[in-house]
Amino acid sequence: MNRTLITIAAFAALLLGTAPAPAQKPDPAQAALKAAIDKELVDGDLKRAIDLYTKVANTHKSNKSVAAQALLRLGQCQEKLGQSQAASAYERLLSQYADQKEAATARARLAALRGSPASGSVQARLVWDNAMDDWGSASADGRYLSFVHWPTLGIAIRDLSTGTNHVIPDSTLFGRNRGEAGGNAISPDGKRVAFAYYRHNQPQDQRGYTELHVLNADGSGHKLLIPAAGIDYIEPQSWSPDGKWISAMINRKGDNHGYLALVPTGGGEPRYLPIPPKQGLEAAFFSPDGKWLAYSASPIRGAGRHLYLCSPNSATDSEVKLTNNAIAMGWAPNSAGIMFSRESSGKHDLYFQPVDAGKPSGEAKIIYTNTDIGTNSQGISTSGTLLYGIGNRRSEATLYPFTGDLAKLGPPTLTFPVTGSVSWLLGGGTMRFSPDGNRLLAISPSGRELIIRTLGDGIVRTIAPRLMRFTRVEWSPDGTAILLQGLDDARHQGIHRLDPSNADISFITPLPESTWNFVPSPDGRTIYYGGPNRVLARDITTGQDKEIWTGDGLGNFQLLITRNGQTLVIRTTRLLVAVHLATGQARTLYTNDGLEDGHTWASALTHDDTKVLAIHRDGSLNKMQFGVYPIDGSTPSRFPAPGEIRGLHVSPDGKLLATTVLTRRDQIWALENFLPTN
Repeated sequence: MNRTLITIAAFAALLLGTAPAPAQKPDPAQAALKAAIDKELVDGDLKRAIDLYTKVANTHKSNKSVAAQALLRLGQCQEKLGQSQAASAYERLLSQYADQKEAATARARLAALRGSPASGSVQARLVWDNAMDDWGSASADGRYLSFVHWPTLGIAIRDLSTGTNHVIPDSTLFGRNRGEAGGNAISPDGKRVAFAYYRHNQPQDQRGYTELHVLNADGSGHKLLIPAAGIDYIEPQSWSPDGKWISAMINRKGDNHGYLALVPTGGGEPRYLPIPPKQGLEAAFFSPDGKWLAYSASPIRGAGRHLYLCSPNSATDSEVKLTNNAIAMGWAPNSAGIMFSRESSGKHDLYFQPVDAGKPSGEAKIIYTNTDIGTNSQGISTSGTLLYGIGNRRSEATLYPFTGDLAKLGPPTLTFPVTGSVSWLLGGGTMRFSPDGNRLLAISPSGRELIIRTLGDGIVRTIAPRLMRFTRVEWSPDGTAILLQGLDDARHQGIHRLDPSNADISFITPLPESTWNFVPSPDGRTIYYGGPNRVLARDITTGQDKEIWTGDGLGNFQLLITRNGQTLVIRTTRLLVAVHLATGQARTLYTNDGLEDGHTWASALTHDDTKVLAIHRDGSLNKMQFGVYPIDGSTPSRFPAPGEIRGLHVSPDGKLLATTVLTRRDQIWALENFLPTN
């Protein structure tokens, strides 16, 4: 048997704030702690959260687990606000609850507070609460921040010194319904912004963030730096200190790899750097002296992201791998080292990697462990301030009683934390009912474990599959196994079978690395798979493929199959199509030809296979809608959905609806006085 982590526990003991069963009342201590956490993470109100954590710690002293968590979070909030009382909270935790798991973190924070490696007091300062967006970068002086202005789908600049936003005129380029701005980077002087652009209603080979543009802050000086031809995706990363070059991540058509390129800001062909292609290339920062580029990427799909360094001026491969499990956050102002974020136990800490002449000049050192620094850096200013974005994202699996009417959902009977990863939420959601309806399969918050809950007795099992990665899951048709799309240690890319009773894994069939999603046929003999523009049927026995559908889809992709195996439903961002498998006839249930009509983010079949339920995000970009689409093509209906929901699945008897409720509050923080003294 594979050595795979399997734990069994009562659900209430496993997940904070979850009602084990509708008949039981929530524990008052846990309810109070959850309210405080919501105040901190969802509302972003640290001062009020401090009051609530203090009350929890004083009122529920006998609940050691809750009190320890409250004291730890209390200290962390106080540190964020620069309050000296943080040490007192950690000391109290160690004095009264030294046997709790939070004690180790409190001990580390006390040590850091009493002997900080930085000059002065390390302080995280909130500079923009409830930010509209955190997809952008900061000017060299840290005053200006570029971001996507979602109401107009253009680019805006925030002046962090005054708290005002300035929308760049004409940055929507061709009108709100014809395109949208994406990844962006502001120039060092804050006067220009480079941004990717996504044209709507274009031929398939021109869709996506495939163009790179630059504009002055006043809307003048527009230039198309890179046209869409031959580009599948592009995202600017940073500007060179002299403002003459932009580092950009580029995916070419027909190539699944990412390439690092330098784009001349005055116009001209991009210069691809002579380094090996990567997966998930991101966070490419120029050093302040302009001599080096630091960036993060995976050498192959499925591997962790590493920190690399190369020369932007070398004609040969100058790449040096600095360390594993690291996301670049920016350079020290004197170019003597790189800050990076590293994940450990679900939390990201900040590290400093000294470098000299393009090579490591010492061991990486941890320099900030207070709270989760995340991985979204806007850059480090010339004065040594790190600007970074925190989404305060919470993603909760939510189970509703269901009568078949989406407009009449009652209060949920069950909630618990699940992954908030966009790829899971938009790829079909995080939950699946077993074929017999007795179990619920979900993806853990880390995205690395499976959670299986028995609905009758509330028992939960967590399983960490022995795979390098997995990106999609489905129950086997008979409910005896779980099918995972992923990559194992032997580099088998495709569908794997996991036995929940002992966590053994076996490889079933290979699938291309470009596969977005899959679903098994009811008889278990066929795997339907593909992407937004093509769907195939794989005969598991013979390994032969048959083309089922080709079309002009886009983006988020999901496959559904009726219980009788006769109809395959294909969901993309802009299409819902029902294909009759015996005849190949395809019926379009929904199509989106304009942004205002909304993108489709989830779908599910009703228990009787007569309708497709869908979730749409409307053109205002801040409201969700339900859609109901009869399989026979009769009149559909749409109406408002409650909040930010992702993913849908209906139980086999049609009495339960599983979805995921997403809450977030974007914030921009400034970390100061964190640099090593030397």
